[in-house]
Amino acid sequence: MYVLTHIFTGKKYVGKTIEPEERVLTHISQLTRGIHKNKAMQADFDKYHGDYRFAIVEEAMGPKVYDAEKKWMRKLRTYDERYGYNFNDPGMIKTRLANGMAVEIGNRWKRGPRPPKPPIKYIPASEWLQKLAKGYDA
Repeated sequence: MYVLTHIFTGKKYVGKTIEPEERVLTHISQLTRGIHKNKAMQADFDKYHGDYRFAIVEEAMGPKVYDAEKKWMRKLRTYDERYGYNFNDPGMIKTRLANGMAVEIGNRWKRGPRPPKPPIKYIPASEWLQKLAKGYDA
């Protein structure tokens, strides 16, 4: 379980993932590009800019994930738009178990997280443009 907190508004989002680093990067990437599916989170990002704090608050596996998610949503009141970005009632989360999602999460936990990705080599834009220009000169 993780909590993403907007620094300026104090609003929080409770989420679950087996790859926390990748998940927070996805959130920030989508917000930066203006395509995040959570419209309230996107609106705050656009208005106040992207100062978010990310914290892992609990580890849970299998069906216990839903109990942990409900617990944190209730504790932080993130289902209330005054305090958070989770707009599902915590009582409704359990219904997801019926469609097999919990089983899939449980199986992914058994497999463990994906192996780490190789480090990305970042090339400064100026260097990249120079290489691109040389390609056109040839």
